[in-house]
Amino acid sequence: MNTSIYDKTAKGREEIATRVYRLAPRLRILLVMMDGKHTVGELLADVAGLGLDETAISDLLEEGFIVRASASPARTARAQNRCAQPED
Repeated sequence: MNTSIYDKTAKGREEIATRVYRLAPRLRILLVMMDGKHTVGELLADVAGLGLDETAISDLLEEGFIVRASASPARTARAQNRCAQPED
């Protein structure tokens, strides 16, 4: 699962507000969901029925609609705790 977190850029927020760039409807749905809090894996699970995959994330990134966000300290701590648990 991809644990990268992305957020909208100014261009992405402009597209949401005005539709000036005429982003494809399925990609626009994904863009709306980008909030700087949820991982790519979580977002893609939510839009799986639309047939979107990591290519859609790449498209939004390459077009400048999203940017990688820094992970929240709480999310980073949870991820580290999962990795640090001893195996039986």
